Amino acid sequence: MGTPLRVLVVEDSEEDALLLARRLRQAEYDPSLRRVDTPEEMSASLAEETWDVIIADYTLPGFGGIEALNLYRKSGLDVPFIIVSGTIGEETAVAAMKGGAHDYVRKENTARLIPAIERELREAAERRARRRAEQALKEAEAEKRRFYQEVVLAVTGGRLILEERGEIDYPCEDPERVCVKTARDIREARRKVRARALVFGLPPQRVDDLELAFGEAAANAWKHAGGGSICICEANGALRVTVADRGHGIDPGQLARAAFEKGYSTAQTLGMGYTLMLSLSDRVRLVTDGSGTIVALEMERRASPRPAPWESWRLGAASEAP
Repeated sequence: MGTPLRVLVVEDSEEDALLLARRLRQAEYDPSLRRVDTPEEMSASLAEETWDVIIADYTLPGFGGIEALNLYRKSGLDVPFIIVSGTIGEETAVAAMKGGAHDYVRKENTARLIPAIERELREAAERRARRRAEQALKEAEAEKRRFYQEVVLAVTGGRLILEERGEIDYPCEDPERVCVKTARDIREARRKVRARALVFGLPPQRVDDLELAFGEAAANAWKHAGGGSICICEANGALRVTVADRGHGIDPGQLARAAFEKGYSTAQTLGMGYTLMLSLSDRVRLVTDGSGTIVALEMERRASPRPAPWESWRLGAASEAP
């Protein structure tokens, strides 16, 4: 018994299809062929059955190889598509391959057909293996990120929230935007944050806290990414100040260390910045990936809470910061 092979043959000649089946059996395959010669038959075959390879005659009356190739492309399948023809020219063959065909074989050179099928089957298997590996990697990365999200959320009492890009961009009221590229820009942005916090109605101590936390986030965007964009707005009853940059992002695995280890800092993290921001803000929403980092500081209208025992050392670190 040969290797099973499901072959869709776009061909109007029953004799040519039988000849193909004979060659495949001689090459130690056990072919299961279906011959079609109309667009309707091909569309139904692509939708209803699974194929290992498609062999198409380029010059069928009323239904040629290009139309068959277009139907194949619309199906979204990744199955070897090989054109066989006795009249196709070199330029036409090259154009067909650029359009999605994997190979072409002239009818007078059919000895090349079996090697072409075998090569394309191997390459299709390799593509499937790569896709599976890439999908597995994506799933592993997503699982790791979910784990970090849960851990960081738990150990910060819900105050440091890791989000995906797009989740943090929900609508906010009356946004005010500032671009930060220099130290002078940061000073000007701090004044705007302070003014907006006073208008919002934060108590004086919390205004100072927000200004200090924002200054740390903006300074890090400037130092590590060459600047960033600031958005000040109201969202869900809180004042939110967002700092976005286009740097290299932060490894989620370093977030807990950056947030909780006194003095921990690397060129890829905000270091002591998280300590300050967490101790001074009600919530810190964070997006970080290869496209950059977004830090959103949120403050509600209430008096500064008395720090929990596990937070007291952080406030000490904040008072020691320059």
